[in-house]
Parts: sequence; C-alpha cells; structure tokens
Amino acid sequence: MLQTRYEVKFPIDSKEFTVFFAPLNSTQLEEINELYKKSTEKFKKSDKLKVDSRFKKELFNINNESLRTLDEALKNANDKEKTALLKEKTLLLKEQKDLVKEIGVLKAGITEEIEKIGTADEDAVNIEEKQFDMCISGDDKEKVRAIIEKSSLTYAQVLNTISNVAAKESEKK
Repeated sequence: MLQTRYEVKFPIDSKEFTVFFAPLNSTQLEEINELYKKSTEKFKKSDKLKVDSRFKKELFNINNESLRTLDEALKNANDKEKTALLKEKTLLLKEQKDLVKEIGVLKAGITEEIEKIGTADEDAVNIEEKQFDMCISGDDKEKVRAIIEKSSLTYAQVLNTISNVAAKESEKK
C-alpha cells in the first residue's frame, strides 16, 4: 500500500507524542524553496556592504604599513627626499582619513540593513516553522510546537526526527 501520510510516535523528554507526517508535495516544496531564495536575496546588499567594509579595512591596514615605512625612510632622507616622502605621507594620511569615513558609512549601512531585514537565523526559523506546519498534523501538533518554543529544540530537529521515524516505518511495510 502506498502512503502519503504517516502516523508517527516519538518521544521528547520521555513523553511520547503522536502526529501525522506528510512529506512536502511539489507545490509545497516549491514554496519552501522560494522562501529560501527570497531570504538569500535580501541578504545580498548587507553581504556586499560587509565585503566592501573588509576590503576598506584591509586597505587601511596596508596604508598603515606604508606610513610606518615612510616614517623610517624619513629618518635617513636628505632634504629633497624628505619633501617627496612628506608629500607621499600627506596623500596616504588623507586616504586614511577618507577610508575611516567610508568604513563608518559602510558599518552604518550594514547596521541599517540588518535592522531592516532581520537576521538569517530569524528567516531560517520562520521557514522551518512553515515546513513544520505543512508536514505535521494531528492532536499533538500544538503540544510539540509549544515544546519547541519553550526549549532549545528547533523545528528542523523535530521535523528531522519525525521524518526519520516515518521513513523507518515506511521501510517496514
């Protein structure tokens, strides 16, 4: 007999629960995949800002090394060389000042984006909860949800456990 829904009994903290598990159908799977895709898309801007910020910080560090080298060169330079080295140092210091400003703007942009879109963890929990709602039914569903909300368990862990039990039951038959 082919089944599209499985009765699953499983324990949480030595208390047994019974739910019905139905694997995602193609429409539901498409919906979940679309949610993951949207989640990934909305983090692209903040990820780009983070990459830009890291690049600017690295450039800042390289410039600091160059400034140290210039300071060493200035100690042993004649007047003509000192003039050229001081011009170069002035340009580097101006660039450092600009980099500090740019890094500050990027950090503010990152913070603003994260406040606006939330975190990837929040998205993952929401998607896992949606999948739980699509796959699980039965009288104990809300009891299991309450345990997930109160404990360190995640929707993904519980779904994984339930689907593994369902798979074992399916293999027996």
